[in-house]
Amino acid sequence: MPKKLKYYLIAIIGLWVVFFTYSVFRVYLGVNIDYAGIILFIFLSILSEILAVNMKYGSISVSFAINFASILLFGPYAACIIASFGPSLRMREGNLIVWYKRLFNMAALGITTGLSGIIYLNFGGNLGRISLMDNSFALIFAIITYLFINNFTMAEVISISQNIKLKKVWINNLKWTVPNYLALAVLGILISAIYLDMGIVAILLFFIPLTLARQSFKMYQDIKKVHLTTVQALISTIEAKDAYTKGHSERVAELSAQIARKMNYSESEIEKIKYAGYLHDVGKVSLESNILNKKGELSKKEYEIVKEHPEVGANIVKNVKYLEEVADYVKYHHERLDGSGYPEGLEGEEIPEGARILAVADVYDALTSNRPYRNAWNRNKALNLIEEDAGKCLDEDIVDKLFELLKERKKVS
Repeated sequence: MPKKLKYYLIAIIGLWVVFFTYSVFRVYLGVNIDYAGIILFIFLSILSEILAVNMKYGSISVSFAINFASILLFGPYAACIIASFGPSLRMREGNLIVWYKRLFNMAALGITTGLSGIIYLNFGGNLGRISLMDNSFALIFAIITYLFINNFTMAEVISISQNIKLKKVWINNLKWTVPNYLALAVLGILISAIYLDMGIVAILLFFIPLTLARQSFKMYQDIKKVHLTTVQALISTIEAKDAYTKGHSERVAELSAQIARKMNYSESEIEKIKYAGYLHDVGKVSLESNILNKKGELSKKEYEIVKEHPEVGANIVKNVKYLEEVADYVKYHHERLDGSGYPEGLEGEEIPEGARILAVADVYDALTSNRPYRNAWNRNKALNLIEEDAGKCLDEDIVDKLFELLKERKKVS
C-alpha cells in the first residue's frame, strides 16, 4: 500500500472516530430518542450493504436511501451512527472485505451522512416531519453535500492507488452517481414518510421490492461477466493456434481501455473498446497455422490472406447481439490515416476513433513482443517508430495519450 494512501486512510478514520464518539454522546444525551427506530435502521443499513452489488471499482447499494431517511427521521448524529454500521459486514465474493477497507467505508459513510444531516438542519430542515415545500432547499443542499463528500473521499482512494488525477476520477464518478443518488434520495424521502405514517412493519415490507430490484441488477452484472468469459474463451482458442501472440489480445484490450479512459470516454464506451481489444484478432481463426507461425517473410499471396482477418473478425462479432457495436472497431483496426491500411484503405477521420485507439495499442504491443519472424523490440525503439508514424499512419492525439500513459507507468514502477 502506498504511504500516501495509508496516511489518507488513517486521517479519514481518525476524523470519523472523533465524529462518531461525539455523535454517540449527543444521542445519549438527547430526549425522546426513538431507539427502536434507530436499531431498525442500523439493521437496514447493514442489510443494504451486505446486498450491495459489487462492481470493478466499488459497489452499488441502496444504503444512501436508508442513510438519507435516517437524517430526516433522527437527525445528523443518529444518522452518522446508523450509516457507520452499514459497511461493517460488507462482503465481496462471499467473504468479508479486508478489515481496514471496511473501517474506511464505515468512516467515509459516517462522516458523509453526519455532515449532510448538519447541512440539512442548518438550512432549516425539519426532523420527523416531511414537507417537500418547507424543506426543499434543505433537502437539495443535503443531497449535494452527500454526493460531493462521498464521491470525493472514494475518488481520492482510487486516485492515489491507481495514480489517476483526482479531478478525472471525481468527474467520472459524478457522471454515473448523480442520477443514482437522485433516485435514491426520492426513495429515502418515501421511506421516512412511510415510517412516520405506518411504522416499523411497513418499512420491513417496503424493503422486499428493494431486494428484488437488487437481485435483478445482480443478474444483469452476472450476464456481463458471462459475456466477458465467453469472449476470453474465444480468444484462447485463437491464441492456442499462435503461441507467439499468447496474451496479446488481453494486453491490447487493457491498453486500449486505459487510453480511452485518458481520452475521457464514459465507462460504457471504455467497456466497448475493451471488448474490441479482446476481439480485434478474432478473424485469425480462419488462418492456417503455417501462415500464422511462419518464421520467414510472408509471400504476397499469404499476406493477402492475412489481410482478410479484420473483415472475417467483424463478421463474427456483428452476429453477436451484445458485441455488434464494436464490429467496426475490429474491422478497421488495421486502417491507417494516410490510406495505406486495410481492408478498405480508409483515410483520416473515415476510420472510427475506436479503431484508431486499437491501432495504436496493437502496434505498440506487437512491436514489444516476440513474433515468429523477429524478437521483441525494446520500448524506446518501438516508441521512436510510433512517434515517426504519428500524424501519418497513427492518430497523433491517441499516440500522445499512449506516451502519457507509459510515462505514468514508469513513475509508478
